[in-house]
Amino acid sequence: MRWFEDKEYSKDFLEELDKESFPLTFDMCSKNDYTQGNKVVRQFINQEISYPLAIVIWEEVAPKEIRIYSLEVHSKYRFQDYGRHILTKFKEVYKSISLCSMPDAKIFYEKMGFVEQEENQMIWRKPNDTNRST
Repeated sequence: MRWFEDKEYSKDFLEELDKESFPLTFDMCSKNDYTQGNKVVRQFINQEISYPLAIVIWEEVAPKEIRIYSLEVHSKYRFQDYGRHILTKFKEVYKSISLCSMPDAKIFYEKMGFVEQEENQMIWRKPNDTNRST
């Protein structure tokens, strides 16, 4: 069984993070202070293994709008649609998702419906549904 587990970002997170399996997240957390604001760590858990399949650091910046600071799939589980699954869950709840993309991940985000705003700055907006009949 797989599920998401959310908890508030804390300074202890970096000490518990496996930097070999999540090098980008470790690097970003080492350089940035994510304890300010309401940052959340979402871990994608599988009861059959003892570590997270993926980790996302994100924050709700406005009602129904989030900013993703880091989304990384465990090194053993990349290219198995876990990143796509995580983003799809966010897209079901929020109307806008913004993030900064690594150049080599840009194609992935474009396939997920994100549009580049500035260099490496990507945004996804829920399609306008005002044309639907009530």
